[in-house]
Amino acid sequence: ALFSKTMRIFKIMVAGGQYRRIKVRPLDVMKPFFILLSIALIFLIMWTTISPSAYVQVPIETSRDQFGRITSSYGICTWKNDERKEFWQACIYLLQTFEFITILILTYYAYRCRNISTEYNESTWIGLILWIDLQLAGMSTLLSILVTNEEEIYRIGSSVIIFFNCISVLLLLFVPKMIALWNEKKEKLEKEVRRTERLERLRRFDALKKAQEDEAAGITRGSNALLALETPFNDGTMTEENNDQTDDGDEGYGMKIIASLDDQTTELHQELNVNLSETLSENELLRQSIKSTKAAIINATSLYQAVDE
Repeated sequence: ALFSKTMRIFKIMVAGGQYRRIKVRPLDVMKPFFILLSIALIFLIMWTTISPSAYVQVPIETSRDQFGRITSSYGICTWKNDERKEFWQACIYLLQTFEFITILILTYYAYRCRNISTEYNESTWIGLILWIDLQLAGMSTLLSILVTNEEEIYRIGSSVIIFFNCISVLLLLFVPKMIALWNEKKEKLEKEVRRTERLERLRRFDALKKAQEDEAAGITRGSNALLALETPFNDGTMTEENNDQTDDGDEGYGMKIIASLDDQTTELHQELNVNLSETLSENELLRQSIKSTKAAIINATSLYQAVDE
């Protein structure tokens, strides 16, 4: 699976990096997967068929009672004769050689894709997985050479190596994706909040601008006039007579006295200036974001040109 994933990235980003359309079908990705899986299955079937192991009870010589009878034993999987054990060792060496060659090929493709930035930066994590697998493959080879005769130690060591191999692949492939998805959702939520706040500031800005225009119109009528806005309102003190005069029944229209112009002039100007400065700051952030996006596009273009060369 890791080999197929790296091949897919290589075909899309490197082999198709000349700004031409390339299509990678599921069959193209599954071909190397099935080939590698078939080779591994052939080795395992031969191993199980020709050199099967059997569970036996091994007596502990030091555990004898007063009559010389053995009272304790332990179970272990072993082979009936040395010929089967030798074939098992040959299968182990073949599997390790096959794994080592596969890792080398995979390392080559990962090296070619080292500078490619994908959505979740998979090339970095795949390279780290390969580095760990290469170290574990070396440890497994040393273990099979040095302690093959110590069956119990060999099985424990092999189990530990296989465990760390599987855990490293699973954690380094899926945990970064989960973190990236969580950060992506968080960023979308923050953008939505900023968008809502910006729309609210614009709405308040328009309302204050309209109030300022109404204020200017009121000044022409007299400095001591009261500011009256014709707005929809819903007042609990409305009478049935007023409700009958409206079309909707729940919403009334009329002249609602807010405050005198002399009391509101300073406050309106201050709030208008604050909202205007916030809107200008938001626009400046948007311009900076657009500039950074353009820079990223230019860097990606130069990267593709470097890959083509």
